[in-house]
Amino acid sequence: DSPEAATEVAKSLSSGGLLQHMKQGLGHTDPAVQRTAAEVVAKLAKCETCRCSDEIVSLVPSLMALHSASEGSGEASIATIIQATRALGNICYEHDAGRLAVLESGGAEAIVSLLQRAISWPDDCNRPPHKTEGQAGEDTTACSAVQELRIVVTGFLLNLTNSCDKITSVLCTPECISCLSRYLEQHCDEEDIPTHVLLALACMADS
Repeated sequence: DSPEAATEVAKSLSSGGLLQHMKQGLGHTDPAVQRTAAEVVAKLAKCETCRCSDEIVSLVPSLMALHSASEGSGEASIATIIQATRALGNICYEHDAGRLAVLESGGAEAIVSLLQRAISWPDDCNRPPHKTEGQAGEDTTACSAVQELRIVVTGFLLNLTNSCDKITSVLCTPECISCLSRYLEQHCDEEDIPTHVLLALACMADS
């Protein structure tokens, strides 16, 4: 359970063939396989040694592809988007190489599009809530799938923009600012989403 032991396990996973299997899983035709592969990558990327490896960073284009491949608002599509977004957010956590990989894979446009889609979908309050698993540095509580997606995508935005001027300058557009204003208006009484958005806006203001 020591940090040293966790680091050694992470090194073994990164240097072995597991991540190649994850890449194949992310490109699989079965959405359930894609979702599971993205979830495994998200868990691995919570470890600094893993997320800073070239093997994990090489999965960014495959994770980004799941955003456009799962455009529907159905439960299965949202679940896949959540796992892919969580993985990307973890890869970007205090990791400039991961952030730049996202940017080079069209991440700026993709995250604005996802922010807009997530805020436009109904809250789906009738769906039974479930406990969520946060990104690196984040702890979330029980919520609907759509609400979970909003928490995860704003967390991804924060991890993407934090202390990275090259990305914040690209995202600092009227379209993005307008969308983030909607998040603040609709979720002003909550904790995670306003915190993520306000900190991301502060990063943009400092760029």
